[in-house]
Amino acid sequence: MGRRAAQTRARHHRAGAPARRARGGHDGCGRQSSLHDALLPVPRGRDRLSAVLDRRHGLRAAVAAKLAAPERDCVAVCGDGGFAMTMNALFTAAQYKIPVVTVVLNNSVLGWVKDGQRRRGNRFIASELGRQDYARIAQSMGCGGVRVETIKDLIGELDRVRGATEPVVLDVVTTEDAPFWQVQSPFAKEGAGGE
Repeated sequence: MGRRAAQTRARHHRAGAPARRARGGHDGCGRQSSLHDALLPVPRGRDRLSAVLDRRHGLRAAVAAKLAAPERDCVAVCGDGGFAMTMNALFTAAQYKIPVVTVVLNNSVLGWVKDGQRRRGNRFIASELGRQDYARIAQSMGCGGVRVETIKDLIGELDRVRGATEPVVLDVVTTEDAPFWQVQSPFAKEGAGGE
């Protein structure tokens, strides 16, 4: 976050002004930004919170947003690496019955890290997570959990979880086959790393 953005947010916070929109890209990897608009359109007059380059923010921010506006649906879109670092927030959501929906884009790697390693000579160190079943992990934490493997199923599950009464994780199996820069943003330039 740039200095000017931080100063602006601090000014609004001190003045008591509501933060209408905290807009960024993702929780864990850049591709969530473009997926927000495609999968979870926000009607005029509604807000979307998203984190920028912070793998530890999305789920916790979604829980807080749901507490602040319990009448609204709240969806966190996280990469599997960022989610793995903060999924303990599901214990709180389950304990206090905070019905936040989390979409985990599960490609089994730390995408941002692995992309950097790929662009620096394919020397991969500690960037692969292995195939985890985050839906079952969520169930073991007292939340709903569904494994999703097709776009059709994802659309159906997103419709089903509207108005959820419990925390739910949609574990969306994705691939790492596409170069990371291609899925970061529809505006990414062609070339490795958007270069």
